Amino acid sequence: MAADRLRSVRLHLVVLILYALLAVVTSWPLVRHLHTHVPGSDTWALDEYTFLWNTWWFRYSLLNLGQSPLHTDYIFYPLGVSLALYTYNLFNALVSLPLQPFLPLPAISNLTFLVSTVLSGYGTFLLVDSLIRRIQRPTTESPQPSVEEPRNLDGSLRVIRYGAAFLSGLIYAFGSYRMVYAAIGHYDMWSTTWIPFYLLFLMRTIWAPGRRNAILAGICLTLALLCEMIFGVFLGLFTLILLAFALSRRSETAIQGGRADLLKRIAVMVLAATVLYMPVLVPILREMSKGYELAGWGDAEKLSVDLLGLVTPAALHPLGGDWAETLTQTREGTSRFHDVHTVFLGWAGLALAVVGAVRYRRYLAAWTTSLVVFTILSLGPVLQVNGRSTFDLDGLQINVPLPFILLHYIPVVKANRVPNRFSVVLMLALAVLAGFGAYWLLRAITGRRSTARRFLYPGLGLVAALLLFEHWSAPLPLTDARLPSVYGPVTADGEDCTVLQLPLGWRHSFGMQGAEDTRTQYYQTHHHKRLLSGNISRTPPFQFDYFRRVPILDSLIALQAYGEVDAARQAADRATAGEFVSFYNICYVAVAPGIPGRPPYVDTRDAALNYVREVLPLERVSRQEGWILYRVKQPPLPEPFAVDLGTSAPRTAMVLGEGWAEAEEIQGVTANWAIAQKARFFLRAVAGNEYRLTITALPFVYPGAPEQRMTLWVNGHRLETLRLTEGWNTYHWQVPARFLRPGLNELSFEFARLDRPAEVVPGNGAIGQTGVQAPTAIEVNSGGPADFAYITVGSGDEARDGSVHRPGYNVAVIHPRSGRLLDRRGFDLTRSGSEDEAVALADFIRRLPPGRIVVVALQGEPVYWSEEVVAALREIGGQTDLRGTTDWSHAIIGVKGAAPGTAMEVAGPERGWLRVAPDRRTLAVAVDAMVWERISQPE
Repeated sequence: MAADRLRSVRLHLVVLILYALLAVVTSWPLVRHLHTHVPGSDTWALDEYTFLWNTWWFRYSLLNLGQSPLHTDYIFYPLGVSLALYTYNLFNALVSLPLQPFLPLPAISNLTFLVSTVLSGYGTFLLVDSLIRRIQRPTTESPQPSVEEPRNLDGSLRVIRYGAAFLSGLIYAFGSYRMVYAAIGHYDMWSTTWIPFYLLFLMRTIWAPGRRNAILAGICLTLALLCEMIFGVFLGLFTLILLAFALSRRSETAIQGGRADLLKRIAVMVLAATVLYMPVLVPILREMSKGYELAGWGDAEKLSVDLLGLVTPAALHPLGGDWAETLTQTREGTSRFHDVHTVFLGWAGLALAVVGAVRYRRYLAAWTTSLVVFTILSLGPVLQVNGRSTFDLDGLQINVPLPFILLHYIPVVKANRVPNRFSVVLMLALAVLAGFGAYWLLRAITGRRSTARRFLYPGLGLVAALLLFEHWSAPLPLTDARLPSVYGPVTADGEDCTVLQLPLGWRHSFGMQGAEDTRTQYYQTHHHKRLLSGNISRTPPFQFDYFRRVPILDSLIALQAYGEVDAARQAADRATAGEFVSFYNICYVAVAPGIPGRPPYVDTRDAALNYVREVLPLERVSRQEGWILYRVKQPPLPEPFAVDLGTSAPRTAMVLGEGWAEAEEIQGVTANWAIAQKARFFLRAVAGNEYRLTITALPFVYPGAPEQRMTLWVNGHRLETLRLTEGWNTYHWQVPARFLRPGLNELSFEFARLDRPAEVVPGNGAIGQTGVQAPTAIEVNSGGPADFAYITVGSGDEARDGSVHRPGYNVAVIHPRSGRLLDRRGFDLTRSGSEDEAVALADFIRRLPPGRIVVVALQGEPVYWSEEVVAALREIGGQTDLRGTTDWSHAIIGVKGAAPGTAMEVAGPERGWLRVAPDRRTLAVAVDAMVWERISQPE
């Protein structure tokens, strides 16, 4: 027994060593540049540097700043961003925590990648070995209705079992999908270590009694979630498939303790994972409740697997083409596939999987089902074949919808917008089936003849070579992670200030504003200065809008996107540049060289550079290797610092954070409504000084409104709560020096109540004299003889076109409570129409249920008027009779059943325009002037 155990330990060590050697070889030349380069591609998104930044921020926020690593204001400064929905890879960040004092971040990341590769293979090895053991040694307690195997195993069968499990590990750990994800910087997707371990302990939880395996499965599930939260969706679906087969009648006898006990063990597993993941899960759910976890389909069609891609080598393969050229073509939309080709099943691996699925079809039914399900889901919402998703069938253009569409409508699950990510479980199911295929094939070849057994090791070597070749990805693309020498003065400067970097941009998963190079965010790990720019996964829209409102930043955004800034705008920017750099405490401007093949910055760098030279108060520090570093000369901010919130001036744009509307006239004064429970703003202070904040404000009131109260918060400290009186009045707060920090301070007003005018003010959004309130914004334009008619229902992203743009009367019908556009029609009463159209218009209005909102817009000159048409329009509150007129427009917003003359109506020789919009904003207090002044310190 001791000898067998020692032999087993030695064999497992051999497996680990082989995987380690292969990890080095298949990622070559990574090990040669362990401390200086990381897997990635210069001409792609450079996402690899977000993961290096993540590991630094995790440690720096905890140990240096003493704050949660799930929020930062070191990027997107001064707003800051939540990192709860960020592709954080918390497991790798935790691993790096004790290593950062001793190793540079690139070395830690590279070692993590190599170890993850080794353990992904080893976990798959253990999983497949455990599954094969079940068919080799069936027991009376858990008989398997599968293939009979001899009970007395000889050395060859042991080698075959281990060899088959080893080949499975090769497919999963060294599959090209992991290498492609590494080459495009998606480090979360190569962090597959804990997926096979979770499934190993899940299977043992199904097979064996007791809670130990269930707890271990819960721990491994948590570790997988810490690598990438979306793994929870994949593993949840995988678990459901495996449990469905385990709980089927055919497999009931294989469950130790029966179904009830298995469900208890699964409950223990889920409880263990939930408890361990709770510190991360709560912030995630809180952030997802804000409603911006996914914008539409999130490019799901583009990020899907092409059907032919499943059997086409990746571009990293020697037969796959030129990697850099493929990335360029993908960015330009001229490549064979819509996105970077990530999922190749392999020919030998797929053939072995088919053999395993057929020969062990009963035993592996759950794994075969998983392979099919995950393959279909990876294909995305519509079928794509060789880059096409629309197919011509004898002139009929069709798309083939796929089951991924259903996932889009499941809460939480819909957060996975990238179908090709199913590869992390798809390839594991393939590896398991291929392992069984190799097991059967090797047994069939060797049999019991001693002469055949001499071919066992060469046969294993040949199959391993085939599997490695079809997924070969060396040399792995690398990017240079060394800090440019030009940053030396920035790193040496101990001042807590801000660096403005070119390219300057803000990026999240759905788009980019400006031009962004994530390496400049990574360089923050060296200099520790704050950045206005940043790269994040999810952000509310305001966190892009804020920076666009600041004129100097907007000019840089435009210039980097091939736009222009005229002389007048540049002069205006120059006039406010001193205040701009002082407000944000910008101490350096670092200008990066452009990267060939990576637009737009490579083309627009000179324009952006010339702009900052002309506008900002700069002093050049150094110029090296295409980099330029400037020191910024900051003039003092004016004191007192006065802000007029009723304008869109640069000062106002910089000061106001979330929770504010736009400047508008309010009771004769241009001001700005606070529209959130907390309205945030930023003001700069000098250390050790006490300040006074004075505002001119007006509370939103209505008959019977409760008293409005307003509390000031400064950097998380609560100050005095003031009672506001009706009308415009002045209010003061004195802010102690102990609550302030040097530089920008975060302040906010908190309000006792928020109210929607549409709900509390009679007549708000009223449709004429009909007595009906419009549930949504409605706008109608009638050009009459100018030959246009527009009807818009809703506003912003929810706006809908209510006109069919036909000559004659365009009619839209709207639900009076939901504001939903129910119907839209066109009735041609012009010379191109007929009297039948007039009859149809009258009949259509007559059949509408009472209470429906009806919008009418005339396009062209009507000639087929009738008494019926006049009567029909009077049924919706209209009263104008156009008979006898020429070249008139006509627009109505009415209600079916309203008295004639009560609708909103305009008619005449000029363009007809009507709009009704209930104010559904939540209003608290309008603020006009804000004054921030330093006062003497208290004695």
